Amino acid sequence: MNLLVMIYSFLIANIILGVVLCFTSSYSLMQNKKNFYWLHITVLSVSAFELILSALFIFNEQYQQFLFAISTQLLWSCALLYTFFHHAQLKKRNDYLQQELEKHLNLYEEIKSMALSDGLTNIANRRSFDMFLKTELRRATSLCHPVSLIILDLDKFKIFNDTFGHIIGDKLLSQIGQILRQNVRQIDLPARYGGEEFSIILPTSTLEEATVLAEKLRKAIEESYFPDNVGNFTAKITASFGIATYDPNIILSPPDAEKIISIADKALYKAKHNGRNCIFGANIFQ
Repeated sequence: MNLLVMIYSFLIANIILGVVLCFTSSYSLMQNKKNFYWLHITVLSVSAFELILSALFIFNEQYQQFLFAISTQLLWSCALLYTFFHHAQLKKRNDYLQQELEKHLNLYEEIKSMALSDGLTNIANRRSFDMFLKTELRRATSLCHPVSLIILDLDKFKIFNDTFGHIIGDKLLSQIGQILRQNVRQIDLPARYGGEEFSIILPTSTLEEATVLAEKLRKAIEESYFPDNVGNFTAKITASFGIATYDPNIILSPPDAEKIISIADKALYKAKHNGRNCIFGANIFQ
């Protein structure tokens, strides 16, 4: 009688644990893998103990009536054991795929950064500049706030290159990029426009505010020392600035990117014509 009670107890325990396993396995997998692990261990332990009983009492007549149940338990235990190890393999596979995904995401960010930034100056390149300018012109129109564009050109940079060499010229351009990064706001976009020309897109900036920044940059460049061909920082250079501002309060129809660039270019030409190392700006009126 005690043996039958023990057998019934283990059978009932297995049934209860099986039901619990069915209802909680998905939740445990998502929320608490440790609980899922110990639930498997418990069920397998009970099944294993029951199988040991069957081996010890296989010739007991009272126990033989449960042979079918014990055989079923054996199959269930094997299935649970397979599920446990299969889950472990899936976890390893998932961890591996997660690591590979992170590697690919990091590689994507590196490629994206390389595609949108200038390798020499570590600021935005022309492609990034074109995308950002079109976006800011649309935003300026929809939000009814101004946007300004500064284009600056290094004065007599060809003479600097001829005097000190292209390697020193590249170092100067890199230092100019650093000056721009240090003096603009986080919402501004400094970019290498091409060659010795640089540009800065200034969201929410009026012509007066853009002029203040341009003067700050002009002075910073004029007062900076750049590398020379003997390894000293004694070389000097200046820059000229052209500014164009689109203000929705002055003109309702927004300009396209080509137009605001053209106006900034013309302003830069006037600054060059006026003796270089100076600033010329204009609002867009039509």
